[in-house]
Amino acid sequence: MTETTGGDSAEGLEDLQRALSDRFFLGLVEQFRKQFDNVGSAEVEDAVAAAVEKLLKRLERGPVGSVRSYLAKSAFNELRKITTRRREIPVESHADLPTDGPDEKVLRQQAIELVKAEIRTWENANIKHVMLVYVDMIVAGDVLETDEVAEIVSQNLGEDINPLSVRTWKARGMRKLREFIEDAELSERRRAVGEKE
Repeated sequence: MTETTGGDSAEGLEDLQRALSDRFFLGLVEQFRKQFDNVGSAEVEDAVAAAVEKLLKRLERGPVGSVRSYLAKSAFNELRKITTRRREIPVESHADLPTDGPDEKVLRQQAIELVKAEIRTWENANIKHVMLVYVDMIVAGDVLETDEVAEIVSQNLGEDINPLSVRTWKARGMRKLREFIEDAELSERRRAVGEKE
């Protein structure tokens, strides 16, 4: 299928739908996985998903020349930022750092349980299961690819889950979790200000 250039925002959305139907995104993800071999698959997928979000916002203001070019360029720029940041941040040895004392371990465990308890209250079972897998993965220090998380969630829910859906649910879950943490911090600040008065 050919892609239109110029036109209006509706044509841009149609081009986006055609890109979805002809597996353009899978090819783009695969290309960037090879090109950015020092970036994990999940980060590549997140960069492509962010490019789609950016395109949708851009289409609200008007058409773009080429939907596929816009997506590829946006995802490429995001991945380049990630690799540049990694080069700028020096890797320090953690051998010299003191280990967590008993108080820090207790506080860390309480924070993990608090986050898990919040996630368990969410109504959307898909987001809930995906985020619980990611939290467990982070706590264990494991790194799982999106397709591995999809397999685990598929087993938990008893249905076939697509890795692209996992990425979407993870993004939504991270937003909800960020809001929860920001609300908790705001409540803590208010309580601290109230105690000072």
